[in-house]
Amino acid sequence: MSKQTLTTIIIILVALTAGFFSYVYYQSRQSGQAGGIVEVIKNIFPSGDIVPVITPPPDPSTTGGETGGETTGGELPVAAIPRLRHISTLHIAGLIPVERERLLTNQPIIENTPSGAQTKPSTEVVTAVRYVEQETGHVLESFVDRNDERKVSNTTIPRIYEAFFGDKGDSVIFRYLNDDDRTIESFTGSLPPTTLGGDELPEFKGSLLPQNIPWLSISPDTTHFFYLLNFNSGIIGTTALINGEKKSQIFNSEFTEWLPQWVNLKTIALTTKPSASAPGFLYSLDTGTRAFTRVLGNISGLTTLVSPDGKQVLYSVSSNNDINLRLYDVGSRTVETVSLKTLPEKCVWAKNNINIYCGVPNFLPNAPYPDDWYQGTISFSDALWKIDSSSGNTTIVTSPEFELGGASIDIVSPMLSAKENYIFFLNKKDQSLWSYALE
Repeated sequence: MSKQTLTTIIIILVALTAGFFSYVYYQSRQSGQAGGIVEVIKNIFPSGDIVPVITPPPDPSTTGGETGGETTGGELPVAAIPRLRHISTLHIAGLIPVERERLLTNQPIIENTPSGAQTKPSTEVVTAVRYVEQETGHVLESFVDRNDERKVSNTTIPRIYEAFFGDKGDSVIFRYLNDDDRTIESFTGSLPPTTLGGDELPEFKGSLLPQNIPWLSISPDTTHFFYLLNFNSGIIGTTALINGEKKSQIFNSEFTEWLPQWVNLKTIALTTKPSASAPGFLYSLDTGTRAFTRVLGNISGLTTLVSPDGKQVLYSVSSNNDINLRLYDVGSRTVETVSLKTLPEKCVWAKNNINIYCGVPNFLPNAPYPDDWYQGTISFSDALWKIDSSSGNTTIVTSPEFELGGASIDIVSPMLSAKENYIFFLNKKDQSLWSYALE
């Protein structure tokens, strides 16, 4: 082949290539779409062998600018929710994990519906948490997979000290001081079911309980509560429905300094109020027979957390300005030392009666415990740990100080969701609400 012939062939190929891409460009302009070039190439080569290198623009119907996660109405996609989540910056008086039904987002439009026929919207059940704001008494709720804190009730009861949820989150007992700043008031009320997709806040209705209840505890099924009340020179213990009805006195004692924990339907644990300078005792109260049985005793700074089946006790011992954490087997009366140093008030048992999740201080200063921590003269920066009570093994779950770049959380009031895939807790430093996804 002569050099002149080769040059002619190259010129013809260049001209054909230029003509081809001019045609493609023209067709893409005609289509009016930014991704039109890719579409034209696909039409010319229908076999699909061409791999496009130009990606179409994002669908303008989506919001949030994220890919790989569902977005609706400006909500963050699921992938954007961190495992360790700061749910609310409000000062929280009490919380309860709940399972809530909600409308599915992005539901398809149903066309050609017969006249008069109604279609039920699709729903899903999702883990959420309900909580009470200290300053106002407003009840709020947040789902675990969205940043969507919303009010459930805006009935105002100022300066709530603590709140306890009953009826799986549909009832609340508010605890606060009267106008004289001395008398303890307890108000119980129920929240009517909320309307799916509705914005109307239900009215909170309820009634006052007896004044000056020092301590109370909610039953595991959240239908009842047990409360203590000073009477003459002693104290009495009474069970009642969450609304305060159907009272039954099941306990009385000349000693008045008790902390109750309703362990299971048959058992209420009563621990003497702790101090590093005084021996503490733990007793078991049978709700049916009213038998009162000593479990542990003569332990300085004793604080306790009984397992759901009542067969084990996680407890702390104060000695030489230090804490020792131990496990007591009620049946065999044996004691095992736990390698971690923390207080049982910072822990929660799993339903399997084996796993325990605890906030554990990264550094434990010398002090009389639990006195100084109760009084707020000492504060902790915790990591979240898991204890296997059957083997004694301990595993760190997360360290907020590491994950959040130095943030300090003093974990209190930990609670597990129904499926135990989330743990919720408060930061004692500011009473803010947090969660961590365990799975």
